[in-house]
Amino acid sequence: MIYGRKWKVLVLKADGTEAWSISDSDNNPNSLRVTFNIEQCGFQTPWYSEVAIYNLAGDTTLDILAECNKEGSRVIVEAGYQGDQGYGKIFDGAIFQPLFDRQNVTDFILTLRCIDGLGVLTGNICNATLSKGYDYAGIISAMAKKSMTSFKVAGITENLDKKTMPRAKILFGTPQKYLRDIANDNNAQYWMGEGELHINKLDDEYEGEAIVITPETGLIGTPQQITNGVSFRCFLNQNIRIKRPLVVVKLDNSIIKQQKLSQGQLVSPLDESGFYKVIKTVHVGDTRGNDWHTDVTGINLAGNVSALLNMVVN
Repeated sequence: MIYGRKWKVLVLKADGTEAWSISDSDNNPNSLRVTFNIEQCGFQTPWYSEVAIYNLAGDTTLDILAECNKEGSRVIVEAGYQGDQGYGKIFDGAIFQPLFDRQNVTDFILTLRCIDGLGVLTGNICNATLSKGYDYAGIISAMAKKSMTSFKVAGITENLDKKTMPRAKILFGTPQKYLRDIANDNNAQYWMGEGELHINKLDDEYEGEAIVITPETGLIGTPQQITNGVSFRCFLNQNIRIKRPLVVVKLDNSIIKQQKLSQGQLVSPLDESGFYKVIKTVHVGDTRGNDWHTDVTGINLAGNVSALLNMVVN
């Protein structure tokens, strides 16, 4: 255990049963080194992770490789800190490529590359007919049920436009094709998280308490103003996550480094109250090293699709 960290990596077989696991609870100072890089976005980008396991026994490596090459195998990563400092699941996704490599004379690495919701939105085909009178929610519901690979919908924002369409419609194509239009029409974004579809309007009111980020609560370095929002780094925090409705963090604007302007460049001012909606997180961990942090991108509360797309491009 390093600096009160807590973690667990679990590899699941295609049938959902456990194939292999390791955690800090093994209480072994010589336990395997594990690193992870987990990227989650609240917009039209799959959640992605790379989990690297160092120096597994040869037989164990072969067993895991055999399982990971089967369709449906998954990785779950839990991380945080001991006690009441925050601990929980930060990734649950399908393995799409296991890699085995030799880093140097002594270190062998098994890397599991994973995507959450692999192929559900892009490699999937929906085929459905909607009678007149359907709305946006009806399109989403039909796609979830009538695709080659059906999927769950975690929640559809109540603020989607309720207008009904006067003519019948045939759906044939990838879910992503139709979700993009729905998102653009409603100033919303969609994503696959933990195997379920989420769609959220960027200008929806946030719920609950904002997570206050200060040097005393884990802020690392100086927050940076970016186009339409801020970016910052803090101690690994599983509570800062992508979910519906979007999580809100609060920063002291006086410590945010302002972005330098170029001629013709438009930059949204910082939120007057220091509140920002989290639309991207990158959790980085090394069970034997210094890395144990979360990189966060947040947009001003009055978020919009054009602002978000600019951030993706930049």
